[in-house]
Amino acid sequence: PASSTFVYGASVNLEAIPVSGYEFAHWGGDLSGSTNPISIVMNRNKIITANFAQITYALTVDVSPGGAGSIEVDGTAFLSYPATSAFVYGASVNLEAIPASGYEFAHWGGDLTGSTNPISIVMDGNKTITANFTQITYTLTVNVGPGGGGTVTLEPSQPAGGYVVETKVSLTAVASEGYKFDHWSGD
Repeated sequence: PASSTFVYGASVNLEAIPVSGYEFAHWGGDLSGSTNPISIVMNRNKIITANFAQITYALTVDVSPGGAGSIEVDGTAFLSYPATSAFVYGASVNLEAIPASGYEFAHWGGDLTGSTNPISIVMDGNKTITANFTQITYTLTVNVGPGGGGTVTLEPSQPAGGYVVETKVSLTAVASEGYKFDHWSGD
């Protein structure tokens, strides 16, 4: 504590100045309220305390599309999204995108970009971060041997980006004239 001597009736200006990561909350002791700066009149000995609070910021996390995965924040996953947690100024927070079955992590969105996973962020303001996932797809390549010996139909037809994981596909071998189906090979 610091002390100074003032003459009776002197007007003294007080200003509470927070350090980085803190904010002025209120006065205590012989002064109350949160006016800052403030002037007091010295009409007796006074003890005054400036009370500060750590600044906290909100971290809101979400996943896209819904149900495609989760985000672990410092090792804890949420039951629903979007979800919000509070962290003190300067806190280092670890984020990890966890894909659901059939999905893979694509990239971060909102106040975080890129595809590094897991990743750490510093809470220097309110942040909203989305983990973007995509469905896993596979390409089905069908070859017929010998060439011209027939065709293979796929049901359903293969989409341009491939089949979404776990899609059931029926393959039907149709022999050309003079050929008969013999066997499957490969996968």
